[in-house]
Amino acid sequence: MIDGSFPANARLGILAGGGSVPEEVAAAAASRGHAVHVVAIDGEADARFPGVSVTNVDWGQIGRMLRAFRDSGTTHLVIVGRVSRPDLTRVKPDFGLVRAIPQIIRIMRSGGDDGVLRGVIRFFEGHGLNVVGPADVAPGLVAGNGALGEIEPSATDRDDIELGLKVVGVLGRFDVGQGVVVRSGTVVAIEGAEGTDRMLSRVTGNGTSRLGVLVKRPKPQQDMRVDMPAIGPDTVSNVARAGLHGIAVLAGKVLLTQRDELLRRAGEQKVFVAGVASREASDSASLPVTSTTGDDAARGVAIIEELRPYVDSRSVVVAGKYVLAVETGEGTEAVLKRVAGLRQWGSQRIKRRVGHAVLAAGQPIEAVHVDLAAAAGLRGLAAMGANQISGAARERARVLGVELSQPDIREVQPS
Repeated sequence: MIDGSFPANARLGILAGGGSVPEEVAAAAASRGHAVHVVAIDGEADARFPGVSVTNVDWGQIGRMLRAFRDSGTTHLVIVGRVSRPDLTRVKPDFGLVRAIPQIIRIMRSGGDDGVLRGVIRFFEGHGLNVVGPADVAPGLVAGNGALGEIEPSATDRDDIELGLKVVGVLGRFDVGQGVVVRSGTVVAIEGAEGTDRMLSRVTGNGTSRLGVLVKRPKPQQDMRVDMPAIGPDTVSNVARAGLHGIAVLAGKVLLTQRDELLRRAGEQKVFVAGVASREASDSASLPVTSTTGDDAARGVAIIEELRPYVDSRSVVVAGKYVLAVETGEGTEAVLKRVAGLRQWGSQRIKRRVGHAVLAAGQPIEAVHVDLAAAAGLRGLAAMGANQISGAARERARVLGVELSQPDIREVQPS
């Protein structure tokens, strides 16, 4: 949908998570004369929404959400804002949630963020709401083509940007995150389930010189009505803290939040912000999205194989079809520590272990990996190379109940 296709007589509902985007979308709609009602999720939404009616709900109050939109006459719905993946053992259910349980179970089993979010869209559309994207309501938030401000990307930056766009395109087909960090032709960080800010926190500077780029773009075939990538002032500060030279986003496909403050910080901290068009990005957008079927180990193998032309990743962690982390030089031990505690959609505080860490050929499975996998709640470890499971690892796996396997990589061909 593009600017102008949002009906003039639409009454807008906003299901609001955290951050400034829900408030900015509400303000944009109100300024164009639309009636707006916000349903703010407790513990997530943190904006004030001046001059707009608001209903606060718990994650589990599905009936209250739908009733608020119905009573306000909502015709079109934007689902926007930062959310944590809820612990379903702590929600406060109402009868609407109980009635929706079969649908919710199907959504949670769909695999990956993209599948969950598409299921959420179908749920609300099934209740008579037309789901639209924030860009449809507030096109002024969308990044255009070219540099914003006075700082321009260098030739090295532009090469890094193209590599970053390629890598996110490949990863997006496996429903992995929307961002990577590239420095002088090397991918130094990949966004997993932890999000952009935490990814940037593990990127270290390069002395006094600024070098490297954060690249953000949507996943191929991503439904832009939900989970549209966004950057804001804090992204700029985190990029500067990481010693990077700038931020590149795919023009027309990424939101710029708090634009004035974003540009002020970018100028102050000597960080470029640029919208870019890329033939590689358009090409990869037409590629088929890799199926979410198959076991976690096979999925991890496929990611390592697909990334091989761009990234020499030593390990990937997949849990219940969710790709939690992709190693990019920090080491497998660091990756296993990082995934501990990352909660996914629908996860419960249960003892059953889920997921596998897949180690590339040449990366032996040692006892320490078994210990860390068990601590992270993973079901097992898979070795892509022959004879790379140590005797000590086998003994620790026997004691801790961690599965060790060697998938047949001939059955997992790049698509």
